[in-house]
Amino acid sequence: MRRIIFLFFLFFACIETALSQVPDFLPPISDGQLYLSGTFGELRSNHFHSGIDIKTGGAIGKKVVAVYDGYISRISVSPYGYGKAIYITHPNGYTSVYGHLDHFRKDIADYVVKYQYEKESFNANIFLNAETFPVKRGDIIAWSGNSGGSAGPHLHFEIRETKSERPIDPMQFKLPVKDWTKPKIIALRIYPYGNNSFVNGKNEVCKKTTNGWGENYHLLDNDTLYLQGPIYFGINAYDAMNDISNKNGIYSLLCLVDNDTLYHIENDGFLFSESKYINSVIDYKYFINSKARYYRTLHEPNNKLQMVKNVDNNGIVNLSDDSIHKVKFVVKDSYLNTSALSFNIVRDTNYYEPTDTISKDYFFRYFTTNKLSFDDFKLQMEAYTLFNDLAFDFNIVDAQAKDLSPTYVVGDNTLVTFKTFKISIKINDTLDDNIKPHLYIAAQNQKNWNYVGGTISDGWISLWTRNFGSYKLLCDTIPPEIKCASLKPKIANNVSGKQEIKVIIKDKTSGIKSYTPTLNGEWILMDYDAKNSLLVYKFDKRIKKGNNIFKIVVTDNCNNTYEFERVLNY
Repeated sequence: MRRIIFLFFLFFACIETALSQVPDFLPPISDGQLYLSGTFGELRSNHFHSGIDIKTGGAIGKKVVAVYDGYISRISVSPYGYGKAIYITHPNGYTSVYGHLDHFRKDIADYVVKYQYEKESFNANIFLNAETFPVKRGDIIAWSGNSGGSAGPHLHFEIRETKSERPIDPMQFKLPVKDWTKPKIIALRIYPYGNNSFVNGKNEVCKKTTNGWGENYHLLDNDTLYLQGPIYFGINAYDAMNDISNKNGIYSLLCLVDNDTLYHIENDGFLFSESKYINSVIDYKYFINSKARYYRTLHEPNNKLQMVKNVDNNGIVNLSDDSIHKVKFVVKDSYLNTSALSFNIVRDTNYYEPTDTISKDYFFRYFTTNKLSFDDFKLQMEAYTLFNDLAFDFNIVDAQAKDLSPTYVVGDNTLVTFKTFKISIKINDTLDDNIKPHLYIAAQNQKNWNYVGGTISDGWISLWTRNFGSYKLLCDTIPPEIKCASLKPKIANNVSGKQEIKVIIKDKTSGIKSYTPTLNGEWILMDYDAKNSLLVYKFDKRIKKGNNIFKIVVTDNCNNTYEFERVLNY
């Protein structure tokens, strides 16, 4: 009897422990119902989205609260990325992250400003112990905004496992998001895998639009595909939610062939080191050309993404009999609302002339080091940089009349790698020494040549990149621009009735590298909103009565400098 009683209490103790491991997180914005403009794991440019984006009605200034007890373990400030952000470490093994904030609570803001003045830098990355800023569940920590790389006012919110910093889906903590709307399946792409593969008699990608709703999607014109040789699939889908029109990312994708799993991906969590695998998960070439993202069933050998749960035969189908086979795509969101697309595939027994194999200049193995070496161009690549073996062309196009180097065509810009590789271009000895410090490597995007960087050393300029494509040397000798219409040169500008000064800084070619603002010779803090090219100085105790010398020195990435100086009468 005692043993039974002991087991009874042990059972309920285990239940209590298990329940205590599910944190009772508050919503980070206490406006009741939450609406999302971005979901966890959704497909973004070069990365998976590591949190959820909470809508703030197009406005800044919503109160942001700690979702659970803990302490502020990190504060970051940047003109890019998360902008102004707070990280809270909780005793339950999780860390919450709040990004794109407008401003911090006053005691936090004062601490950050003190740090910024000590470092003489707007950018800040501050790590804190548990004693500096302890917080309780529901404490106000900041107000929502649009800082950093945000495309509009919202709160970026994350939950990470503290030990590994692995982001996980915040929706599993039952935040108040109303969603019983099923995902939408837009289109299917079918890819021949090699020159002996055919889809409906053609050795080319076949696109099929869909029709239907929920678990009853079908192909619009014909529900049977005739296949010959190895093929794989791609699917375009998004998550719809109640009461909003946003097209958010799906949570999971499962492809079944005759009820056997061909491919399964689930956005339950990932490491930041895995984020670049996204360019193997999607049809990257199609994305570059159309901006639409398709999940592919093809699983390349150097794709180690842990969110891919199961793959058979690398996600490739190769029919070997004349039976009708059923393919089913099952798409779910974080609330397990489900949609499904079903169609049939049949082996095509007709004879088709194999398409010609197009020979390529070079062939790189993904698991080995690779390099190109010429008198004026070098490429160096570590092992496991590529997602898969790669055949590509390489050409050198002679320099035209005003060019500073030949154009080096390394494959094309639809080829991308997991890790960066190094390209180096030799600087022509005949170039004027005055322009050499201002050289940069440019990459071609359609008809435009864009700055991508480069470091000069021993007569070469080198760049680490993930992209193949066309490269050449260009020169930027034009200094940045600094504009402030309200401040005139050669006079004392009366600012006594103002609270701040806004200044626009721009560089049309290589971009802003650094800026140094001073007032009466002393460094001052100016908030930098890079996406709007805006610097803001909010008047504080450092501006004195009478005349003040306000100065900004801006340098671009090609070492061109511009100085802006005005007299402020306060």
